[in-house]
Amino acid sequence: NNQQQNNNAPSPGPAAPAASEEGPDAPKCADKVECGVVMDGDDGVCAYVAPGSDPTDALTIAWKDDGMTSNDPNAKCTGHCNFGVSLVTDYLDEPSKKIKQKKIRAHRGIVLLSLVERHDPRMEWDSSHPDFATKSGRFVVYEWGITPVDIVGTIQSSNLCLSDLKAEYGQTGDDVNAKGIKFNPFPLYTKVTTTYPSPVMAYLAAVGGIAATLGGMFGIVHTVHIEMLKRKDAVESGLRQTGMFNKPPAENAA
Repeated sequence: NNQQQNNNAPSPGPAAPAASEEGPDAPKCADKVECGVVMDGDDGVCAYVAPGSDPTDALTIAWKDDGMTSNDPNAKCTGHCNFGVSLVTDYLDEPSKKIKQKKIRAHRGIVLLSLVERHDPRMEWDSSHPDFATKSGRFVVYEWGITPVDIVGTIQSSNLCLSDLKAEYGQTGDDVNAKGIKFNPFPLYTKVTTTYPSPVMAYLAAVGGIAATLGGMFGIVHTVHIEMLKRKDAVESGLRQTGMFNKPPAENAA
């Protein structure tokens, strides 16, 4: 859905045209997005998939690939870039058990997206999260992961932006001077639901634990008592076998 995709929109590399969709019409190449801008639904991240198309072929982003250099010290990717896109996603931080946000640098090529949908009525959002003010009351989070499938990243002839890329970046032979990444969502996802017992059930569980402990203690006392009786019976039996209780009182006293 749109909320899910907006919360996990990829951040494009330089000059990144993206495929988009307007209603049921045929898809087309979107406008160019500046470097460092977070892409959302308006850039085709939440594009409508036309009937008959591949539902898992979700989004392709391309950037210029040549020998260019830049004098801009803030430029993170110029010339030949392998990591032109970052995937921004919320995730559960296991040590703190709080929801944080991270950026996953994605290598050019084909990337398989995996989704974990977490439900927790006591979900806590870390105060360092960029959207803490708006998300702190939510109990559902969409956590994305990536698995590289292909690391070549050449622009295929079926790419919707091929003509635009050739006109913008030029070409060498039949190949456009660009590299790209294709995000393919896996058709299955994992749903994780965390539940907690009611206070009454927690109380009964505590009482049950105490009862079991006391029962164990009584069992130990009972066992010790039986063992002591057995030892006493054994001593008296031994005395009888020696004939001490059959002798006259004077002999016993002696």
